[in-house]
Amino acid sequence: MDLSLSEDEEFLAETVRSFVTRHAQTEDLVALQKSESGFDESWVAAMAEAGWLGALVPEDQGGVGATAFQAALIAEELGRGPVPGPFLSSSVISTLLLRAGESNELLEAVAVGEALVAPALTPAGVGWDGLRTPAEFIGQVNGRVTGEFSYVPYAGAATHLLVPVSREGGAVVLGIVDAQADGVSVRPLAGFLARNDEVVLTDAMLSATFLVSADALEDALAQAYVTIAAYAVGGCQVLLERCIDYSQTRHQFSVPIGKFQRVQDHIVELVNALDAARWMTYEALWKIDDGLEGAQAAAHRAKAVAAESYVTCADAAHKVHGGIGVDPDFGVTLYTQQSRSLYDLLGAPRWHKRSMVSALDWAA
Repeated sequence: MDLSLSEDEEFLAETVRSFVTRHAQTEDLVALQKSESGFDESWVAAMAEAGWLGALVPEDQGGVGATAFQAALIAEELGRGPVPGPFLSSSVISTLLLRAGESNELLEAVAVGEALVAPALTPAGVGWDGLRTPAEFIGQVNGRVTGEFSYVPYAGAATHLLVPVSREGGAVVLGIVDAQADGVSVRPLAGFLARNDEVVLTDAMLSATFLVSADALEDALAQAYVTIAAYAVGGCQVLLERCIDYSQTRHQFSVPIGKFQRVQDHIVELVNALDAARWMTYEALWKIDDGLEGAQAAAHRAKAVAAESYVTCADAAHKVHGGIGVDPDFGVTLYTQQSRSLYDLLGAPRWHKRSMVSALDWAA
């Protein structure tokens, strides 16, 4: 497995990192947390022009048609910010599901930044199960849908919602709802998380529906899992860099705190967690792009390891920084918040570990 970047991939990563450096400094991100949308809406046009919003949209539908690894590079560099906004929910999760259903709805609009699609996939009171939720949790009659969904990322900024409508054997029927339609209610949720909303649909009109086969669904979700993991890797990397810098510049008893063994222990914990997340993620991307056996299991493993590693890195970073780390203006809490937000997105680590075992057919 050759994990070195090609010249084009190096250029892509540097381009995204330059954007983060120019537009997503710590003070900018801290200020955006108090804004209504939680992100800078001018980023949408810039990301669309750069091709990032349409990275996973096929070329014949106005996108870039990037590989899984290229899309993950974008996510990893945005995760360094950590840049908030609907990139993961709209341009990754929703786009992959739309593409899996061979639906022409919205893909071109997503690529050019005219549509932001929020995936409301888990009904309230139901944990993530890979879209295997029984149909009775969602009511759908005559092209209208009724249901409640908790913790939908950036639903308040979305132009459209993507919701499960029913199941047909191993396949799932997904529906598109205009976010401004009658019967759509969106309420922001408070708490120490990135921007999440509660969505309540009451006899809301479906503008379109499409069927996603069982195999296409698994492939789409696997790529979504690993792209989310890549975003977490970017956050882990910056936390390590910040901790090393702080340990060399913060002095106590006239010496850098990096001289103290307990601080070194925390930094080693960061290194180990980052390495585990990165290599699990890159291995899964390699298997997905090359169509290798075990890609599904690798994606579940990457999501589980990256989610746990991000929380570990955030906790270790707070131990290194001490009191200053809890000051919101300092910026470490931005990563702590993201680590908690991504932990359960499309499934908590425990669910992914069980799914990995199932994918590896270890039941016997």
